[in-house]
Amino acid sequence: MGKKIGELIFVIFLLCLPSLAYSSDALTVVVDPQTPVKGEPFNLVFKIKFSGDDEPFISFDPGRANVLGKSNQGVSIQTTLINGKFSTTKEVTYVYELQADRAGSFQIRNINVEVGKETFKHDNVNIKVLSQQRQAKEIFMMAIPSKTTVFAGEGIDVTYYLYYRHNLRSIDIVKFPDLKKFIKRFYQAENKEETVTYQGVIYKRRPQYSARIYPTSPGNYSIDPIRLKVGYLVTQGRNDPFRNFGVFGFQNVKMKSKSISSRKVDVKVIALPSEGVPPSFTGLVGKHTVSFNMPKNRFVVNEAMEARLVIQGDGALETFDSPLLYSDPSIEQFDTKSNFDIIKGNGARKSFDYTYLARAPFNIKSFPLKLAFFDPEKASYYETEVLLPEIKAAGMSSSGVSSLPKDGEAVIKSELFDNNEKVVLLSPVFVLGLFNSLSWPHYINFILIALIFILVGLPLIKSWTNDRLNGKTLDKLITKMKKDGITYSDLFLVLNNLGEADKTIRELVNGSGLSDGAKQYFSKLIDLCEKEVYSEEKSTDKLQFNANHFKELVSLYENQSN
Repeated sequence: MGKKIGELIFVIFLLCLPSLAYSSDALTVVVDPQTPVKGEPFNLVFKIKFSGDDEPFISFDPGRANVLGKSNQGVSIQTTLINGKFSTTKEVTYVYELQADRAGSFQIRNINVEVGKETFKHDNVNIKVLSQQRQAKEIFMMAIPSKTTVFAGEGIDVTYYLYYRHNLRSIDIVKFPDLKKFIKRFYQAENKEETVTYQGVIYKRRPQYSARIYPTSPGNYSIDPIRLKVGYLVTQGRNDPFRNFGVFGFQNVKMKSKSISSRKVDVKVIALPSEGVPPSFTGLVGKHTVSFNMPKNRFVVNEAMEARLVIQGDGALETFDSPLLYSDPSIEQFDTKSNFDIIKGNGARKSFDYTYLARAPFNIKSFPLKLAFFDPEKASYYETEVLLPEIKAAGMSSSGVSSLPKDGEAVIKSELFDNNEKVVLLSPVFVLGLFNSLSWPHYINFILIALIFILVGLPLIKSWTNDRLNGKTLDKLITKMKKDGITYSDLFLVLNNLGEADKTIRELVNGSGLSDGAKQYFSKLIDLCEKEVYSEEKSTDKLQFNANHFKELVSLYENQSN
């Protein structure tokens, strides 16, 4: 009887043994490093042993620490054969990355791990956070800005450096700085190693990330940290005689991996002075230069005009819009194209390509374009001037009125142009000054030619005009556009006689008796045709022919002729 009781107790012990071993060894929690430093990441390492295919669920109260991330460091599997049966045990390692912003002691509480239907608890983990490192750091990150007190809109150059005392093997950027409150330019950091001294200790360092940032408004800002995971080699055992060369002459080193993060850097941003702000202030802060170029400054009506304005300097040119150059009603402006380039020295260049169209004759005198900036070094505003050249346009406007000198004495070559320039005359030019040198026979010949022109030419012109507006020519133009596509010249001929002669075809369409749908259609055609002719950026919209709207236009012309 006693023997059976003993065997029963032994069986019960064997059954409980795995459970007891499992519960005692199933969960291990370690802090690495044991004494973390304020503001620097440290690891909370969970090692969990279990059987089965369930995924462990980990929960804990981090106390005063912030959880930055979690990673799975892998699984090790151990298989044993007991009484002819295989038993498999897994060991999974999870690493939580934490950071404490204050020095002092605190606890990680309520540590629980659930695996399937089982729950494992762990005692509270005591953590002591140091205000600074007791000994020189092996490796760390630091963000170094060019300034920590700036004006709103002033640029700050910030470089994130990796400092290290051991041989590096791997560098992975886990999280880039957000810098959400800044206008940001990213620069490719030059991977150049240099030797420096920091707090009396010699380090090697190399830049990992570099940016130029612009605070947009006054206030207190902070430059966000960057987080890296670095692998490096450490020599083992200072007192080990084989620490430099292990057994058989091999170096005795150990591969280590560490998560590091730079500290936040506070930046104070000051408002720009409210007094003495020039009307031409651009909002840009820093030193800038301005240049202007116009390949030619003399044009004929309906000719495209091109110009380029370039601004280069230290300011946040990303957000700077194109300044207004010409506002004359005789000039139509198309969309301005801009191009932004980063240049050496952490500066930038922004160019604006202007495209205009001379809609009528004009003569605009040369004038200075004034642009003002703020100099942060002198804490004052300054103004830069660039001279816009005199521009002129001559010829016949869309209304059909020719452009003649105001003094009434016309010349064969318009004095708007140099003698070596080719000029296409869009209207007849009468040379009044020649009459003084003509003899009476020449007068008689001139009068006879004029009479022939009046008797023969005018009826032909009248007949052609009527035919163009109401007859076969109008039908031919519309048929041609339907077959070959709509061009600006054909559209101009069709729409130019909808109303008064001193208006553009766009004004004629809007003031005509066409329906609203037809007006919108022809206005859209005018826009698309003008882009096709005068804009470098071709429109992706197709010029669709609408027979109903053109039929409505023909009916309107017929009603006008009646």
